[in-house]
Amino acid sequence: MKTTVEIPDALLARLRQRAVREKTTLRALIHAALQQFLAGPRRATRFRLKDGSVAGEGLAQGLDDGDWRPIRELTYAGRGGVTDRGGREAQAGALPPDPCTDLEPP
Repeated sequence: MKTTVEIPDALLARLRQRAVREKTTLRALIHAALQQFLAGPRRATRFRLKDGSVAGEGLAQGLDDGDWRPIRELTYAGRGGVTDRGGREAQAGALPPDPCTDLEPP
């Protein structure tokens, strides 16, 4: 069966060079390339995000009231600028402002 396909000039030139190097025809080279393409995997496997869950019962007691400040304090405790759960200074510095809760009224 015959068909017409447009192949960019640069690609056709590379195909012709390869056919000469392999001592074959352009037709045979294209036929082999198409066979190889069709024999490969049908489509790429779908990306699956690794389950990063950890065991537990959710947030620690006292952190489920909707206030982010205690969560941020625990997150940054020992890393500078925060207080521990008892309100004691973990390291010198101040807790960075929370853009969600530290808003001043207009």
